Amino acid sequence: DGVRGDARGGSRRGDRDDRMNETREQRRWLEERLAEIDGSSRALLMMRYRFGWTLARIGRELGLTPGAVDGRLARLLARLRRKAGEARHGE
Repeated sequence: DGVRGDARGGSRRGDRDDRMNETREQRRWLEERLAEIDGSSRALLMMRYRFGWTLARIGRELGLTPGAVDGRLARLLARLRRKAGEARHGE
């Protein structure tokens, strides 16, 4: 019949638009949180997740052991996850 809906009453395009808006909001939230953290922590996250550096390479660059890099990253990520949970639940 030419109608682009489904049995749930939504449309594929509407669902896609909703997902895109949610992704934009999540990205904006993350950018704001990254702007709040200190420069060395932000650099650590960038080296690992933007540039894809190994823990060993980051450690060599910063004068740390891979284990120390891993621990710092784990604490940073835990802090971001905690903030994300608080934002999600309005705390």
